This record gives sequence, C-alpha cells and structure tokens, in this order.
Amino acid sequence: MQRVKGTESAAANRPGGRLAPMIFSTETLPVGAQFTRWRERWQDIIEIEQTGTPEAGYRATNRIWDLGDFAISRVMAPGLLVRRTARQVRRDQIDTWFLACARSGFVEHQVGDQVSRVEAGVPALYSMGEAFESLRSDIEWVTIFFSRDYAAELNVGLEEVRNRPLDTPLGRLAADFFMALKRRLPELGTDDVGSVAAMTRQMLAELGRLWDELE
Repeated sequence: MQRVKGTESAAANRPGGRLAPMIFSTETLPVGAQFTRWRERWQDIIEIEQTGTPEAGYRATNRIWDLGDFAISRVMAPGLLVRRTARQVRRDQIDTWFLACARSGFVEHQVGDQVSRVEAGVPALYSMGEAFESLRSDIEWVTIFFSRDYAAELNVGLEEVRNRPLDTPLGRLAADFFMALKRRLPELGTDDVGSVAAMTRQMLAELGRLWDELE
C-alpha cells in the first residue's frame, strides 16, 4: 500500500486478497509542514496542539484497516494535546466508541472533572460522543473504532467502564488480543474478516462486564 502524503486514499481490498490498510504519513514532508499537515488531517473532528519543539518537525504515521463493522487504527506519533469540543460534538454528531491501547507511551484523558491516566499495555474505552481533552506522550497505540449500533446490546456495560483504565487481568488480556491482532492484520486476507469480527465482538462483550471489577 502506497503512503498517502496529503489526501485520503481508500485501501484496495479485493475478495480473496490481503487486507490492505490506508496509510497516512508526514515523514516525507518538509519538517516545517509536518505538524500542519497532521493537524489538517484531523481538524474536522478534533483539535490538536503540538507539545514538542516545532523545529523538530512532526514525523507521524497512521495505518487504518477498514473491517466493515469496525476499523482498526495504528498511530505512531510524537506527543500532542488532543481536544474535542462540545461544538464539534454538536456539529458532526459522531458518537463512535473507540477502544485504545498504547504499546508505548501514556495518555491522560479528561472528560468534565473526570481525569484518568492510562499507561502502556492497559486498554481504555472512550466515546467520540462527548467533549474531552487528551494529553498524549510520544506514543504508539492501537485503536478500534466501532459504532454504538454495532454493539447495541453491549452499550450499557460499555458505558460503565468508559473513561478509565481497564487495568484488570481480563483488561490486560484484551490488550494482548488487540496487539496480536495488529501484528497479524498484514497476514490476513479479506476472507478472514468475518472471523476477525466475531472474535473482536466477543472480546468487546467481555470488556463490558468489567464494571464490577473496577468499582
């Protein structure tokens, strides 16, 4: 899959072929243009601020696998501050769940007065349907995006565990699963999507039952 420097590009997933991600990277851009282009890529849904030295540039890469009912994203990027405002929530009405786990780095996520710090190896569930502010270190993290309709019967349980570290044995097992899935995606074919979706859905269902362990 060719890198995309300035525009979105759909992956060509042909029946019987390998799963191909869409890749967006700033690495080949001039140093002075790297962060600007990264910010422009996300500006419709979030605001971002660079936390490092602007002169150092912003070498970042995002890979996204579209698996139909959900999408898996892998980001490798320097630190930044991410903000989704109430105005943006009202404007786009995106209410997608996203389950994130860092392979390295940390995230400090704030929704209202609730602040959580999530370290590498620990998953956490968030929602695009509410305003938030998120401080991220230099990070490599994997995120699974899925709609509330995709997991309608799971939403009650997921609401109970959102915006906090899922730092339990089962939560860390889920992190292992998603990291392994990220590693194996390049080996999988389009014919495997149904099986991957079923396995992922079952893991999400188990996470929705963690609320009593987090009390």
